[in-house]
Amino acid sequence: MKTKNSIATVLFLLVVVVFPAKAQYVVQKASGQSVNTNAMGFYYSLPKTIYKIEVELEKITRLKGPFAEYTVKYLGTSNFIDEDKNFYRILHVDVHPITVADEKQMYWIKFPIEKSSKEIKNEAFTLSQLGTLLAFDDIKEPLAPTINTKKEVFVFSDNSTAFNKEASYNRRKEIDTIVRKITIDTVTINRFLFKISWVDRNKDEKAEDAAKQISKIRESRYNLLTGFQEVNYGQGIRYMDMQLQNLEQQYLELFLGKKNKTIISRTFIFIPSKKHLNENLMQFTTDNGRDILSVKISNVAIPEGIQDDTSSKINELYYRIPVSAKLSIKTKSKSLFQKIFIIPQLGIISTVPMGKNKIHFDFTTGSLTKIKKGIKF
Repeated sequence: MKTKNSIATVLFLLVVVVFPAKAQYVVQKASGQSVNTNAMGFYYSLPKTIYKIEVELEKITRLKGPFAEYTVKYLGTSNFIDEDKNFYRILHVDVHPITVADEKQMYWIKFPIEKSSKEIKNEAFTLSQLGTLLAFDDIKEPLAPTINTKKEVFVFSDNSTAFNKEASYNRRKEIDTIVRKITIDTVTINRFLFKISWVDRNKDEKAEDAAKQISKIRESRYNLLTGFQEVNYGQGIRYMDMQLQNLEQQYLELFLGKKNKTIISRTFIFIPSKKHLNENLMQFTTDNGRDILSVKISNVAIPEGIQDDTSSKINELYYRIPVSAKLSIKTKSKSLFQKIFIIPQLGIISTVPMGKNKIHFDFTTGSLTKIKKGIKF
């Protein structure tokens, strides 16, 4: 019996001598924890996705005309702008996913302490420019982060806020008649004297003059188009007609008001997490009142029965099991954008053994993409 035990002990010692203990990498979570970084090692992080939301709005400005209160009196219409107002209309929404390093999922890998040159292994870690892990024990070309941005922000305004025809001649001639009575004997003679002066026109008089100008312009257009002048202007008729229409529109704006439109671009950054799945991006005024533009994550396909694994590990690397979810952007009454995205930070954190395996991870999601045991691929 003692002989058998002795043989087993000798065999065990031979195994220990011939096959030295495998080098061990200690991997532990560094975010929010105290990590001993005195030993040799490095940090890596898992990726997450943030969303750049670009919104194109149309700002509509309604301006009341300076003669609005005389519109019914001189033009006979009640269809005019009676107050100044600004409101917005959303034209287009676009969403660009951007990969960044997750500051809440950083890990420290402690290198093993090698005892001899025979135990040194030619193992390699490949990281991206963001500091996320791309591969273990195999070379993978680092990827640079890509950010989709608009090259140009286009702002357009179709008109000015001034009423040009309001700045017209403001003086009028006023003639006062003075009657002097001269009595000679029984004869009375009335002598008329005329006093001429220049005074400012009041608003009613300006409005009346503008209304008369509209009538004159329309009469001029009619005479031009019906050949009243009996002159063949050729292509010049079209130009003169357009100028008369423009002049008429400027006078009409004094009564009816004007509407200006401006295109505005706004950019928002939305960072979803398990505890933050929706957000109000902005409040804005519409023609019917106040509205809210919001973003929401829904239909998150989280695997059942799998929990996050964040305890310290030996020779195991952390990676993500990402999930897909629907990202929606809408107002109170209208859906503007809907699309399914893979959102890494909403998924599960798990580990994969290193050993002699060659491992690849996805740059954008941090998921495990390839694993081969003992050979290159």
